[in-house]
Amino acid sequence: MNYKPLLMRQYVRDIWIIFLLVNICVSGYSSDIIYGRTSYWQCPYYDNVVFEGERSWTMVSGVSNPIATNSVNVPAVYLQERVLEIGSMAFMSCFNLLSVTLGSNLILVNDKAFHGCSSLSSIVFPQKVWFLGNMAMYGCTKLKTVTLSDSLRSIGDYAFAQCVSLKAVSIPDSLKSIGAYAFYGCTSLGTVEFSRVLGEIKAHTFQNCTSLKSVDIPYSVRSIKEEAFRGCKSLQTVVLPKYLSEIGVACFQGCTGLKSVTLPESNVRMSVKDYVFDGCVSLERMELPGRVTRIGRGSFRGCTSLRTVNIPSATASVGDSAFCGCTALDTLYALMDTPCETGRDAFLDISDHCVLMVPIGRTHAYRDAGWSEEVFRGGIREIGAPAGISTIKVKPSDTRYYDLEGRQVTRPEKGRIYIHDGRKVMAK
Repeated sequence: MNYKPLLMRQYVRDIWIIFLLVNICVSGYSSDIIYGRTSYWQCPYYDNVVFEGERSWTMVSGVSNPIATNSVNVPAVYLQERVLEIGSMAFMSCFNLLSVTLGSNLILVNDKAFHGCSSLSSIVFPQKVWFLGNMAMYGCTKLKTVTLSDSLRSIGDYAFAQCVSLKAVSIPDSLKSIGAYAFYGCTSLGTVEFSRVLGEIKAHTFQNCTSLKSVDIPYSVRSIKEEAFRGCKSLQTVVLPKYLSEIGVACFQGCTGLKSVTLPESNVRMSVKDYVFDGCVSLERMELPGRVTRIGRGSFRGCTSLRTVNIPSATASVGDSAFCGCTALDTLYALMDTPCETGRDAFLDISDHCVLMVPIGRTHAYRDAGWSEEVFRGGIREIGAPAGISTIKVKPSDTRYYDLEGRQVTRPEKGRIYIHDGRKVMAK
């Protein structure tokens, strides 16, 4: 047997360990310690990594298995109080890493710091941590619990993506930004508590979180980007914020369990972009607020349980295939005084009994614009006031209108019932 390769590997290993220990001991004399890029990437030699907290230097202990480079076995990591930063890819692909104890002075966790640590089951980030880099915890497939710092300012792109065992997350109020794909594919994630100062939910943030059942997005959010909740098949209820101005393309596409969406009235204009609720086969009713100016292509395509929907008076266009395949749609309220533009196949394959409801005196205008009985086979009817409720013409300067829940309405819509001067009226 030729022992030369084995001896050479042992010799190289010994030289590397001596070099590492000398550098660590030398660095121990500085006041702050930073473990840098790829410090323990794949950790092929270490059974245990200990950063002693009571010494002025750090020590790597438990060196074993110097030859089998495919063996990765690091059950525990302890970072001392003086560690301020964990560098990029520092513990990347430490497949057997079971636990991490982070020092209280840690402030930065850089890109891919714990990427692929597939045995790690929990982690607590100290209170001074304000930055989690891109892919910091990506692919930690056994990670069930995470405690985020109350000082956290930024969660990077893909930070917790594919953490398929993660069950809940509470995003602290210090956080204003969540990166794209941050929780992508977290298939066990059932509960999300949002920061109350969050301004935006970026693209694909919660895409394919198939266990997520409800979402109550805080009022601070102004924009939800494309595909943010796409494929969340267990999602049943969504409460959107009052001042939301953008729902991105395919934002809730394929949310097959979605039954209820609440979008409050406000004076902030917004558009429903393309394919937002495409394929939401459980959605039964949708009441769009008066501030909606556009309904995009395929917005409600294939919503086979949708029975009633309104098109607000401010809407200027309805895109191609917007309601295509809504086979249960039996009532559509078109509240525009002048019919808006409609794209190709906007109402293709809706219910054969669908009734189009239009403002009083506007039937001929809708027929002339192509909203005919050939499409709405249940006929065209005008919206009239129920018994005991009078109709009044809304004055633009008059703001004394309230909805039936007592909330003030700044832009009353034609055909809707409000409380005005202590009585129920229908706007015309």
